[in-house]
Amino acid sequence: MRKENSLLDEHLTDDEQLNRKDPLLFTRPIGLLLSMGIVGTISSLVRPYANYHGIHYEAIISLILTIGVSIYLSLYFDNRRHYHQYRLLYIINTLVIWIGYSLGLWLAADNFLTESLVINGLVAIIIAITGLLKLRPKNLS
Repeated sequence: MRKENSLLDEHLTDDEQLNRKDPLLFTRPIGLLLSMGIVGTISSLVRPYANYHGIHYEAIISLILTIGVSIYLSLYFDNRRHYHQYRLLYIINTLVIWIGYSLGLWLAADNFLTESLVINGLVAIIIAITGLLKLRPKNLS
């Protein structure tokens, strides 16, 4: 029988801990889709009123908010590396954030601008890649 030493064994995890399921597996993407859709809709609706000298402050605020949620999600999964396939969950949730935001813009816009879809897609890809680089598996050796 092996003696347990919490100081030496704190980095070890058992198989059950590594294969834990995320308790918000289904509700988090739905909540992110709805909340980011609301952010995109509000941004699109106030667009005519928030233009000051050619600067759209509503777009800047909504992008900062959306990027902030993406960064928070990266930090959330960084602290929960024991979830089974946490990197896949991160990618799915990141894409849901940006799809929700783009859908909100599209639903409320009189004319949906193609460049906003391209910009949101590029930002989503950049954030997903940087998040994956941050969420690399830690060496256990």
